[in-house]
Amino acid sequence: MEADAQSGRTRFGAPDGPRQKRSKMQDRSEPLEFPGHETVAQFMATPKSLREFESVTALAKHFNVTTKTIYCWMKDDDVMRRAEWLSMRNKRHGDLSIRCRYEEIIEKLIEMASTGNVAAIKLCLDIAFPVDQQAKKSKPSDSSLEEVLERAEKEYLKYEKQMTPSWLLERQEREAAKRKADEENRAPEKPEDPPTGISMV
Repeated sequence: MEADAQSGRTRFGAPDGPRQKRSKMQDRSEPLEFPGHETVAQFMATPKSLREFESVTALAKHFNVTTKTIYCWMKDDDVMRRAEWLSMRNKRHGDLSIRCRYEEIIEKLIEMASTGNVAAIKLCLDIAFPVDQQAKKSKPSDSSLEEVLERAEKEYLKYEKQMTPSWLLERQEREAAKRKADEENRAPEKPEDPPTGISMV
């Protein structure tokens, strides 16, 4: 922990004023320099049920700062990188914990499936026959390319009006009404007079 030279209090966040240039190759496995930043990174990377602090408000109260300060710390580049590293570490730890107890978990799952638990039965099938399940999900379509394109065109026409802005629809309607009115008001053309000396019989 770094002490504030003027007040003598422990500093939990970065000092005021211009930021110092950070090292691009900072080791994210090392705890952050400021305790407040490190705690916020751990808060972000930890599942809600396992967090030491229940909320951002509780964090702010612990460090005697405002919630706005906590949110600013959350957006700090070093804090986000550290939180990402901690999150990946937690995930690896969780994966290893599950694998260590995999046999015990599977036995319990089989026991639940044998009593008629539908969800457990489905999960057992997914684990036992992953290839078959994947093949079922990725079953090739019997539709031809023309049918696929036709369906896509119908879907486009169906949602085209919904995706068009209202002001543009209104303008199109006004222009269509104007064209229709112009056509209705247009005088019919008179037939040309036949040339002189030519009989019309």
